[in-house]
Amino acid sequence: MLEVYTMHDRSRIRPSFERLDASAYVLVYAVHSTSHGPMDLDSLRMEVKCLIVKELNLEGRDPSSIPDDAPLFREGLGLDSLDALQLAVALEEQMGVPIPEGDEGRAIFRSVRSLSEHIAKVRGA
Repeated sequence: MLEVYTMHDRSRIRPSFERLDASAYVLVYAVHSTSHGPMDLDSLRMEVKCLIVKELNLEGRDPSSIPDDAPLFREGLGLDSLDALQLAVALEEQMGVPIPEGDEGRAIFRSVRSLSEHIAKVRGA
C-alpha cells in the first residue's frame, strides 16, 4: 500500500542510506509511525551529509566519513563560498529551510552538526 504524506507529516519520514556499489549511495526514505516521534538528529545529520555530497558533487566521498563536528570550510571539508551558496540554495529548495546571511549564517555553516541543529530548530523538531 502506497501512502502519501504532506509536508506536515514529514516527521514520519526518515532517511536511510543504502550502498549501491563501491562508490554510490542511494537515499531511501522510509515512513515510520508517529509513535517514534520526529526525525532524530542522527538521521538528520546523515541526510545533511548526503545532501552535501550530492549537491557539491563530492564524487567518491562516503557521506558517513564526514565528521559531524568537522569544519565545513578551510581545513575541514574544504568548501568555499560558492559551495556555501549552492548548499544554502539546496537546503532551502529541498528541505524548506532558509539560511540567514551574515554572522548568523556563518555560525550555521560551521559544521554538519550546526547545520542539522538549525534545520531541526526551523522545523520545530
